[in-house]
Amino acid sequence: MTKRALDLRLHRLSPDDPAIGASYGNLAMLTVSTGDYEDSLRYSELCLDIRMKNEANETENISCTYLYYGWCYARMGNMDKAEEFFKRAIGVMRDRFGEGALGLKPQTMDLYQALGREEDAYKAHLDAYMIGKDLYGPLSPRIFTSLYKLAWSMAKTLLEKMEKEAYIVHIARTQYLLAAILAKLDEEEASEELKEKASAIGKELNGPSWEPRRGEADFDQLVFFHDR
Repeated sequence: MTKRALDLRLHRLSPDDPAIGASYGNLAMLTVSTGDYEDSLRYSELCLDIRMKNEANETENISCTYLYYGWCYARMGNMDKAEEFFKRAIGVMRDRFGEGALGLKPQTMDLYQALGREEDAYKAHLDAYMIGKDLYGPLSPRIFTSLYKLAWSMAKTLLEKMEKEAYIVHIARTQYLLAAILAKLDEEEASEELKEKASAIGKELNGPSWEPRRGEADFDQLVFFHDR
């Protein structure tokens, strides 16, 4: 449908019409999602070329086009190029609206998320929410999106932290169970070393000592723990 829309616009409009640029932009994002990265870069270039011809009136759209490049390079794993284009997107908005502008925040969030800097992305969401609240009032529909993204970012960050700690807990518990088995095999030095590692993880997470509730661990308990 997106290509069909482009064909119709090319038939009815001039090649440099902003609507044509918008169609190329849509195709750039579509082909990123399908993994056709070379096509995405080509569509982004066509989109940017049209939008640069209308630069005075297309500031935000030019910034968005740089985002298309950024997300494409991020998906390709070329994080240096991704960061370059995300920063271009931010620079366009900063030059037009100033450092603290609300319109600057989405580009900043995209940069941080692409680079895996979730804490910085969360702070950018929070900044956007606070700016929007001051501009439009706390109950304005304009800030609902910022509030939603803030909640999503916070929940995502917390869930990732929980997932990581749960995995660490799994490691520590396994270390303690192995230590108990080594102790039964009279491998006391190796057993104590593993116990110390497990205890260190417990202290780091303010968690338990990983000692089994009913006596020492045995091989059956270790297998059950891994298989469940």
